[in-house]
Amino acid sequence: MEDYEVRQALAIIKDRVNEIKQDADWKQKIADEWNEAADQERHQEMAVAKQAVKKNESDARSQISYRSNATGVSKAPSYQSRVKEALDEERASKPDWN
Repeated sequence: MEDYEVRQALAIIKDRVNEIKQDADWKQKIADEWNEAADQERHQEMAVAKQAVKKNESDARSQISYRSNATGVSKAPSYQSRVKEALDEERASKPDWN
């Protein structure tokens, strides 16, 4: 207890504890504050989760595989392979940069 700052911090804590104890319903107030903080945290987590769901839905919509009316088979894999082939051809035709 030689450190002045430690003694000062303990004095402040003791004063705050005495203040709290003087209030008749201090336990209820502390519980209410705790629950309110937990509710706010839960609401923030829900908002973040909703944003993530919206982002995932929009990402999923952009990756929808459309089926051909004639065959019922998805055209996405063949389209993706054609795009890959085109990119490979383009890369092969260009010289590498150092």
